[in-house]
Amino acid sequence: MADARSGDDARLLSAAGAVLARARVALGEIDLALGSLDEALAAARRCGDAELEADAHLALAGALLWSGRGPESFAHLDAVDALGSARLRAQAALQRAMVRQRMGDAEAALALYDEALPALRAVDAYDDVGGVLMNRAVIHTYRNELDRAVEDFTEARTVFEAAGRTFRVAQTVHGLGWALARRGDLPEALRVLDDARDRFAALGRPGLDVEVDRVEALLAAGLTGEAARLAASTAEQLQAAGSHWIAAETLLLAARAARLDGDTATAAALAGRARDAFGAEGAEHYERVARLELLRAGGALADAGALETLADELDAAHEPVVAVTALAMAATATATAGDAVRALALAERCDAQAASLGLAEPRVLAAHAVAAARLAAGDEDAALARLADGLDELDRHGATRGAVDARAAVGRYARDLAALGLRTVARRGDDAAARFAWIERARHRPRAGAVRPPGDAGVAADLVRLRALAAALRSGEGDATELAARQRELEQAIHDRLLHAPAGPATSGAATGPASLDALTDALGGRRWLSLADVDGRLVGVAVTGAAASGADRTPTVRCVDLG
Repeated sequence: MADARSGDDARLLSAAGAVLARARVALGEIDLALGSLDEALAAARRCGDAELEADAHLALAGALLWSGRGPESFAHLDAVDALGSARLRAQAALQRAMVRQRMGDAEAALALYDEALPALRAVDAYDDVGGVLMNRAVIHTYRNELDRAVEDFTEARTVFEAAGRTFRVAQTVHGLGWALARRGDLPEALRVLDDARDRFAALGRPGLDVEVDRVEALLAAGLTGEAARLAASTAEQLQAAGSHWIAAETLLLAARAARLDGDTATAAALAGRARDAFGAEGAEHYERVARLELLRAGGALADAGALETLADELDAAHEPVVAVTALAMAATATATAGDAVRALALAERCDAQAASLGLAEPRVLAAHAVAAARLAAGDEDAALARLADGLDELDRHGATRGAVDARAAVGRYARDLAALGLRTVARRGDDAAARFAWIERARHRPRAGAVRPPGDAGVAADLVRLRALAAALRSGEGDATELAARQRELEQAIHDRLLHAPAGPATSGAATGPASLDALTDALGGRRWLSLADVDGRLVGVAVTGAAASGADRTPTVRCVDLG
């Protein structure tokens, strides 16, 4: 391009600019690519070469697609049809399919791909054949047709390997890892995604889209700290490269991971940046979700008024699942502030909405909110009953969680419920049996989703659909009430399948319940047992003495101990 400028060679300037722009798009440098294409298009017009002008329009349409401005690319594709050769017009048709795919019109995109594929095979346009297979595999993945997705990604890899297209091979490996993660095979997905990252790195490309998928797989596996660090660094690189929308989504992922890892300060900072980015884009759903994530980082000390206002906004926007989260937090924050009457009103509203949804996670959140409000009102027995209900809900449905951060979220919910119950009984000071029960409940961890697909094909298929529904609810795609109803049906179906499944791969990993005091005293014989727990920095416990320690005719003893 420098030679073309110095020699005033407009044709060379346009051709080189289009090549440079495509390379920059491949490297993720979208803003730089758009600059190269402005110069390439102007040069083509200056020299009056219609084919070069059409090629610049085609490259510009592709860059706009990757920058999140897909609808703007149609005018440039129309220009390709008006100016370009049959070869460029064929590539423009494929580009239209890609835009339709990005805009969410999967049926139209699939029809265009299926129509183009035989013709491309007939003329040995292998690069385009591989591209169509990859794009079709993406649609199959989103539609949860994962076997078909793996088949298309695998064929595309074979096509690109035969042609020596190492960059495109890396892209197909990335796609395969993503499909495996959607199928629930997290160890294999992480292995394949690591392979894709290494392939891109060897080609001098950062592979940021691979890193985003690795973040989601790490979160699903419960590796929250690693996920948070990777997401934050990836978001910075995406922002610098001009991929502003994906950067904002990755910031939100990083905030969620940091919160689940217990780093609330980092979570708040990342969520605030995501909120600002989505607000600048006018993305109202994502801005509200980011605002909620920012408030969640504040925990029980979050702004109750802001949470209540946000819950009203979410209800008005027909986002009931997220609204329950905001209401639960508002009730807890209000209870912490000591306003028991207002806390009970918010908690009861949250409980009613969670019951109408029928989903496991909202019911767990509502149980915690009602318990906090009951404690503020002085009704400890009612509070403990609701906390136990929440833990029972996690035990019943922990294996069916569909969100990417499911394993970490299940553990966090369980810790919060058990900690509040243990804190409550520890204050009583004299109910040793209740204290023992809550110490054991705090020690017990409900089962979370497995890191590999279950052996039962029906359960595996239902879990794939459940993950997709949870992702759609999170992203605001489709009618939230309808999606929630479908998720409720799937949760119950999976729960029923697991209840009736024989022991084996489909049910392996099931957690045993908390220890029973009767079973413990029977097993102790002449020994003693001490159960300990940390309650707000104070070590409390229960001492259990078996019957044989004082003679076979003596009953076992259970007493509270406080070690300071």
